Amino acid sequence: MFDPSLLAKLVDLGAAGAVIAVVIIFIRSNEKRDREWQEFLNRQRASDRENLAEFKTQTNSRLEQLTTVMTKLTETFAVFATEVHEHIADEDARLDVMLTETQKAKVRQVQGKR
Repeated sequence: MFDPSLLAKLVDLGAAGAVIAVVIIFIRSNEKRDREWQEFLNRQRASDRENLAEFKTQTNSRLEQLTTVMTKLTETFAVFATEVHEHIADEDARLDVMLTETQKAKVRQVQGKR
């Protein structure tokens, strides 16, 4: 932990030397603990950055998929809407023909009664 000759000198100082030795040991253990924590936090930050990058990649991928699905849905809905409008127009035309024929038949009925 520290130089044996330094320890011998501190022992010669008595109680004051013991206090100094304890303080030195405490400071060095704190330095070691701080280095370990710093290394741990650095690894944690690196891991967090990697996880965030992966999350961003997956999110972007899912957004692209969602955009593709929404585009296809919009296109399908547009085709469906066009088909519905065409069908409604065809039915309107058919009903117009039916009404015209019904009206003609009623006119003939009225004329026949006279």
